Amino acid sequence: REELEPPEFTDFTSDSAYTGDNFIFSVNVQVGGVGDPNLLGNGVWVDYYYNDGEHTNVSMEWTSGGDYDYVISIPHSLDTLNYSFSANNTDNVWNSTDVVEVTVYDNDNPVLDSDDSDAIGTTGLSLSSTGILCSLPLT
Repeated sequence: REELEPPEFTDFTSDSAYTGDNFIFSVNVQVGGVGDPNLLGNGVWVDYYYNDGEHTNVSMEWTSGGDYDYVISIPHSLDTLNYSFSANNTDNVWNSTDVVEVTVYDNDNPVLDSDDSDAIGTTGLSLSSTGILCSLPLT
């Protein structure tokens, strides 16, 4: 039998993500122009990480044809999300994509974490707000 071509990727993943929201890695993988999961050896994998942090490499979920998805929750951080896809065919020929950077935006409202100011203000005294911690959206 003729050796199979390496897997080829078409990335449908968004180029932006938002704190606290779900983010979907989405890719179409074909071997020899065919989107058939039976032509893939070990499935499709996404390797993702924030800035230079720890990598997470997980198997993606087949949805239909040659389409694969994997959903994560974006943490409350503006660190850049990086990812790449990899797959092999049944001849164990691997291929992977270049690393892609995703910009993370904060679209969450501010949250008052704690209020350590005095409970009662009186006339003639200044009111200090140094004990208030607040998370503000960064844009």
